[in-house]
Amino acid sequence: MSSNKYLYMTTIRNPLNRIISHLHHELCIRTVESAREYMAHHHCDVDIVSATLSDIILSDCFNKTLGFIASNYYINMFTGCKIRRMCDSSSLQEAIRKLDAMSVIVKTDTSVEYIKYSKLLDLKFSMGYRPSYRSGTHIDSDATKMLGGNHTAMQRLLAMNELDMEFYEVASRKAVENFEKDRDALVQMGKFSSLYKGG
Repeated sequence: MSSNKYLYMTTIRNPLNRIISHLHHELCIRTVESAREYMAHHHCDVDIVSATLSDIILSDCFNKTLGFIASNYYINMFTGCKIRRMCDSSSLQEAIRKLDAMSVIVKTDTSVEYIKYSKLLDLKFSMGYRPSYRSGTHIDSDATKMLGGNHTAMQRLLAMNELDMEFYEVASRKAVENFEKDRDALVQMGKFSSLYKGG
């Protein structure tokens, strides 16, 4: 745990499920007209009304104009590699090194985990999750189930997120180690967050 007065926290979840959640957030909270405008803006000719999730993932635009959602989101978030036009194995190693700067790594693959950590840190639902709320984090998104067994779509997601999947495995281990090591400090961090919010 950092001895500085600033505490750095990041959340991690299965990258494929995160993509499904992100698509839900971008498209499902919109009206049909707004969703169509969004797709047109990103040069996607997929009919959002009749398309399945697999149709969107297998479309040409998914890897091109929707690439900020679709591929190696975590690696880019930690390194900015997409600005440099390429994310590669060196980007992965850079992202893993930056995990060591995190005071807290929160693994949130289920709503149970998400709420547990939110309560522990006294963040309530400020990380985005809202039970039964369409525009919040769709934390229980399951790519395998929601793709309906479409092997081709799943393989495309895996191929586009190979770096993120490796990063996720490392970050997951660090999250468990971090929590077991610094449980008391995390509770204290929750007290700090209450003070910060004036609670």
